[in-house]
Amino acid sequence: MKYYSILIALIILLFSCRKEVHVDLPEFKQKVVVEGRIEPNVPPIFLLSRSQSIYSETSLQAYFNTLITDARVFVSDGTNEVELQLFCSNNLPPGTIEIISDLIGIPVETLEQTPFCAYSTLNPLAFGVPNKTYTCRIEFEGKTYQGSTFLYPPQALDSLFWNEIPDKPNYGYSHATYTDDPGAYDAFMWEVKRLNVAYGDKTFRKPLTAVFEDIYTNGDTYSFYQPNPFNYDNYDGPPEGYGLFKRGDTVVLKLSKIDKGTYDFENSRIMQYFSNGNPFSSPINIKSNLTGGCLGIFGAYGVYYDTLICQ
Repeated sequence: MKYYSILIALIILLFSCRKEVHVDLPEFKQKVVVEGRIEPNVPPIFLLSRSQSIYSETSLQAYFNTLITDARVFVSDGTNEVELQLFCSNNLPPGTIEIISDLIGIPVETLEQTPFCAYSTLNPLAFGVPNKTYTCRIEFEGKTYQGSTFLYPPQALDSLFWNEIPDKPNYGYSHATYTDDPGAYDAFMWEVKRLNVAYGDKTFRKPLTAVFEDIYTNGDTYSFYQPNPFNYDNYDGPPEGYGLFKRGDTVVLKLSKIDKGTYDFENSRIMQYFSNGNPFSSPINIKSNLTGGCLGIFGAYGVYYDTLICQ
């Protein structure tokens, strides 16, 4: 009986020590979000928007409703400065809607049917030329945002091939070998899209290890492999094919050589994506190469394409 009395006393003591805690969450401050990109032989493309509270609606139309259409955007290669124009989805410069599709992960067919506007130009002086440093200047509501990026020439791989996994017949990873330049910093972003009609892949998608740099492999020839990013979400095929490419798949590789600022942005964005919902991970802020207090990126991508037939 004495033990029950002690237990009851402890329970009473525990509940009597409760204290109501009020947490004052910081007020949400809206910021300008910049998604700017330049690639070889195509004009720069910029989507400007306003950041939204985590409690805001999340949909394609909600995103397009936040787009900014009354800013001034300039791009310079150090010699020529060009002011970009506002184009809407029905009259975008050739090749830019495909860039926007890859930029925000929305199929071209959907973008063509959705009214939205972006900043670009028809002036060839602003088209991407490898081995040039590009700067941007954005003027909006009395503030100026600036960024800089270097456009590397496309870098080919030594080889690209598919290897079947011995205990998983007809399934395997895509493999590549690459010889690194010992005299330069190198970073890359890897994206893929399957051409098989049955899959209906509409946009390029990044695998789990989409970006990498040469801090540990400078000057080496090394091999690496990549899984199939399409076989992770809502996969309904055989278990042995999870995360793998199937024999007979035709895969388009998009390999972009990027500078340090672009690598930091893309890497931190991927890390944040995989940390969301993980109670044991630390909060991750996406890095930016822009100044002035905005969010986002002005990145240059030296794009190299190759085709892999899995056989």
